[in-house]
Amino acid sequence: MSGAELEDAVLRKILAVTLNPEHANTAANPPVLHLAGLAEEVSSQQQQGSSSTLMNKDMLDLIFVNRLIESPPEQYPQPPFHYLLGCFARAVNKLRSVSPRQPPEVQQHLQGTIVACKELLVSYAALVLSSSGVVPEPNTAALRGA
Repeated sequence: MSGAELEDAVLRKILAVTLNPEHANTAANPPVLHLAGLAEEVSSQQQQGSSSTLMNKDMLDLIFVNRLIESPPEQYPQPPFHYLLGCFARAVNKLRSVSPRQPPEVQQHLQGTIVACKELLVSYAALVLSSSGVVPEPNTAALRGA
């Protein structure tokens, strides 16, 4: 598996999203959602020679905006804040489990990606808690204050 494929797999595991419809799995816990709109946008910006759409550290903000704000899933089992907490917990676990068998440059790159992801998770969690209305919440969660 290449470094780019590893990075995509790590982000897919942490964020429970994918740009590849083959990796979507609504039966998983947590459900792995296909971000079709973002996948189309990314693939249209890529050069003609590349057919794969892999997530990477540089598109983390786009992933969060698409997942939380532009096209949040209608029937997701968790409100946005709980989703972000789950992502943070998975990021912490994944950071601990970065394999020392990987070449040092791959280890450092994956660790940097996970740390950047954790930082953005905290930022988006603060945005949700600010009750600014930027991140849509299900009515039941909003009434509960979740």
